Amino acid sequence: MQVCMMHVQFRVLPPCRDLCLAARACCFPAMQAAVGSDQEEEALEPEDPEQPCCAISGEPFDKFFDLDKEEWFYRGAKRIHADEAERYGVQGGALVKVKCLAEAGLGS
Repeated sequence: MQVCMMHVQFRVLPPCRDLCLAARACCFPAMQAAVGSDQEEEALEPEDPEQPCCAISGEPFDKFFDLDKEEWFYRGAKRIHADEAERYGVQGGALVKVKCLAEAGLGS
């Protein structure tokens, strides 16, 4: 199988994370907010095979493997308990997507 070299694009990445983030912010202004919030901690919860989907929206969680912790996690997920769970009409201890909490206007 031949590949036409005119249609092959190469991406040169900066050598370190900070330069990469700076390049993204420079080249993609819409991403500046994401770069600025890079210091904020991302919402992560350990994988729960019993609950692969958000208790509010029913959407599946974004699952990834953390090499440092050697464990599967759900990205953008939060486990809610008691009063907070009751406000959303789900059982205590349920996993939900943080964006669903924000979209409902009740925050985290």
